Amino acid sequence: MISLTAASQAQAATITLNAGVPGTADPWLAGMPDGTISSRSPVRNRFSLAPRESAVLVPNLPLAAGNILTFGVTGSVNYKSVTPIDTPDGDRTVATHSAGDEHGISNISAPRNSLLGVFLDAQQPNLSPAPPALNFSTPDSRNYLQLAPLIKQVFFIGDGRTDRGVIQQIVVPEGASRFYLGAMDAFDWSDNAGIFDVAVTGTYEEVTNPPSPSPAPSPAGEIPPIDPEAVAVPEPATVIGSFLGFGILGAGARHKRKQKQKISEP
Repeated sequence: MISLTAASQAQAATITLNAGVPGTADPWLAGMPDGTISSRSPVRNRFSLAPRESAVLVPNLPLAAGNILTFGVTGSVNYKSVTPIDTPDGDRTVATHSAGDEHGISNISAPRNSLLGVFLDAQQPNLSPAPPALNFSTPDSRNYLQLAPLIKQVFFIGDGRTDRGVIQQIVVPEGASRFYLGAMDAFDWSDNAGIFDVAVTGTYEEVTNPPSPSPAPSPAGEIPPIDPEAVAVPEPATVIGSFLGFGILGAGARHKRKQKQKISEP
C-alpha cells in the first residue's frame, strides 16, 4: 500500500517589475512590427512609427487568467514638446484616439497624458477585430476598484489608485501573454515629452512540488506484507546438501542404537 504524505500546495506569490514609459509610447503600436505607422495626424503628415514610438512591453510578468496586477506610478508626460506638469492621471482634457480602433486595438476615452495599458495574446493584434472601446471620461469611471479588460482593449491606469488612495486592481484576461504600457494622446506621439516610472506588481499562485510517495504504516494488528525479493531462496546444491546431511545424521543415530543393544545383552 502506497500513500502520499502531503498534497501539492498553492500559495500567493508576487513579483514587481519596473518600467520607464516615455510620453512617446503609443499603445496602438503594441505588438506591431518595426516600420508600422499608427495614429496619423488628421491635419498634417505626422504619425507614430514603430519602434520609435512603440508601446513599452513589460517583460517576465506572470500572466495567467485571473491573476491580479497593481501599479505604483510616478512621473509625468505631455502631449506637446513642453515640460510635463500633470500627474499620471492626466490633465482635464478627455480625448479619444483620432484613428479609432487601429491594428486590432480598441479605441478609448481617457484624459490626455494619463498612463494606459493593454494586454495582447500571442498573435499580432491586427490579425483579429478590435474589442469595444472603454470610456474613462468621468471621475467615477476612473475610480474603479477592480477592472477586467479584454485582450487588445486599452484601459486607464493613471497613478494606480483611486482619488481616496485605494490601490486599484487589474484582472488578467484569458489568453493574455503580453502586457504593454503607453501614454494617452489623440494622434502623433512623436512630439510628446516626459516619462512615467511604473512599478507593476503581479500576484499569482505558486504551486509547490508534491512530495515523494512513502510507504504507509500498517494498521495495528495487521501483518505487513512480505517482499518476495527480500526472501533468500537457497541454491539447488544447498538443498541437495541439506538432504544428504539429514541422511547421514539419521544413519549415525541408528548405528549408535544398535551398539547400545549389543552391550546390554547378557
